[in-house]
Amino acid sequence: MKSDSPRIYNRRGFFACLVLAALVSASSAFAAEPTESPIGVKHVILVGFDGMGSKYMDWDKVPVLKRLRDEGAWTENCMSVLPSDSIPNWSSNFMGASPNIHGYRENLNINGSLLIEPESPAPDSLSEKGKFPCMYRQLKRYRPDARTMFVGGWIGITNYIETSDVDDLFETSNNEEAFYFFMEGLKKNPTLACIVFGEPDETGHIHGWGSPEYQEVSHEMDCYLGKIIEYLESKDSFKDTILITMADHGGVNFSKKVHYHGDRVYEDLLTPRIFYGCGVKPGQIEDVVMGFDLAATVAWALGIPQSSFWRGKPNVAAFGFDPEQTYQLQAPAGK
Repeated sequence: MKSDSPRIYNRRGFFACLVLAALVSASSAFAAEPTESPIGVKHVILVGFDGMGSKYMDWDKVPVLKRLRDEGAWTENCMSVLPSDSIPNWSSNFMGASPNIHGYRENLNINGSLLIEPESPAPDSLSEKGKFPCMYRQLKRYRPDARTMFVGGWIGITNYIETSDVDDLFETSNNEEAFYFFMEGLKKNPTLACIVFGEPDETGHIHGWGSPEYQEVSHEMDCYLGKIIEYLESKDSFKDTILITMADHGGVNFSKKVHYHGDRVYEDLLTPRIFYGCGVKPGQIEDVVMGFDLAATVAWALGIPQSSFWRGKPNVAAFGFDPEQTYQLQAPAGK
């Protein structure tokens, strides 16, 4: 059950920078001191669509996404974690690990409050607020002055990030409200900004994945994306900005009245992920892409180390690098 009351926060946390550990790499793309992006990226923009499954993509109904796919690096086989539900998967995306590590194993929340507390087998990884290290925490740890923004299109999604590391934070059950807050926040030129729309998941549950209503609301979300792209292009942002579009899971039509997700079938597990902008090498990504690779990819693109507790890997193939190259971004244990 989702609350209709929007929540708005404005925070700017300042933390002391810690000494950067050594970077071991077989490629000159990975600098010895990870303080700058290996591909010239200064800003990362993330746009998420809850419940957008690859099987149900009608690319003609989402022309902006289609354009990003045709001009960027993409896959329709980004793999979700189990259970293929929103909370386990969005938390995995942001936290760079699977639910058995970060602890958010179930899809239970009410009015934005957790019904169960996460249990992580690595308690030393948790902050004083009990949060597993997310991409925002890692960015602020190494660049405390970086501007950050997170906007959620459903109440409760901010439970799965370290909110004290987000300068501009907003969540609402209204996608239009979320969009307008996000657009205002982009004017502050954030280093890391993310918006997650609540659709087409909500419509999928009611009318079915791939239904005419599902395709219609997917088109509406695509229009929001188009306005984001239009603004970024008007500022010539893509010379140093990458945009990543993503989803958490798909869905299954069990019967004419029952539409759900959370199972092990590929209709649930496969989602599209598209990389567009600075440093991106256009084309289909042949490497395996996991949803929880997101945090590692954001860190790599911005030139900061990964958390030692993450298990995702940067999707370097999207930027023309050989994913077989081995490297390690080390951070002090427990951070």
